[in-house]
Amino acid sequence: MTSLPPHSKKPNILCIILALSMSIALATSACNMPDSSSPSLSDEEQAGTFVAQTMEAIESQHPTETITPTNTPTQLPPTATFTPTVTSTPSPTYALPLLSFEGDINCRSGPGLDYEIIDTYKKGAEAEIVGKHPSSDFWVVKDPNGSGTCWVVGEYASASGSLWTVPTVTPPPTRTPSPPAAPTLQEFNYSCAWNGTNTTMTISIEWSDWANNESGYRIYRNGIVIADLGANTITYTDIFAVAAEQTVNYGIEAYNSTGSSGQATFSASCQ
Repeated sequence: MTSLPPHSKKPNILCIILALSMSIALATSACNMPDSSSPSLSDEEQAGTFVAQTMEAIESQHPTETITPTNTPTQLPPTATFTPTVTSTPSPTYALPLLSFEGDINCRSGPGLDYEIIDTYKKGAEAEIVGKHPSSDFWVVKDPNGSGTCWVVGEYASASGSLWTVPTVTPPPTRTPSPPAAPTLQEFNYSCAWNGTNTTMTISIEWSDWANNESGYRIYRNGIVIADLGANTITYTDIFAVAAEQTVNYGIEAYNSTGSSGQATFSASCQ
């Protein structure tokens, strides 16, 4: 037999009480015999009194249970309020980007010797920087004698100012250089001296450098290269043993990777 939980017993007891009340009421009504020792009560009052007494007896045997909830809600701590601290960053002071030159330097149409020389900066001069090469040490500066710009190598210069504002500039395409301009002879001087066996000719040569893209100069004697000089050279001295009344032919030319210029020529002889 399955037992019922404690709270399920009260409905059965109430039913019993009601049944007893009805039985008493019926019995009292049937007998209708008043009690001579006490005031007469009506049937309903007698039934109510009996029910109240019966309920008191039942409650004394089965006290009402007080159910205390076991799950007490946890009180959450108050939510903390976060106030961010705003720190202001001062703006950097701007200074004009400048390039100071530590020596004479060519300013070209692009970053390298394959580009045409546009102008030349002198030692101690300064130029405003307007661009920089993406990876190499070249700067784009304002042309010192014009309204355009040109490129200079940073190896012999010092950069200063707000360089973070300088934009990166894509170099122009490399063009195939043209042959350099031919030099012109300025003067030559020579002397002849007998050395006991033959005559020694000593000759000094000077020419004008009209080229701006030469790799160097070559000196020819009787069609044979006797000297290979650097760019911007304008003088050379040759000492050569010659026979009496022998004519010596000289030629001077500029050259680069594209080719050579025309030659400046002259001749000399010892009498």
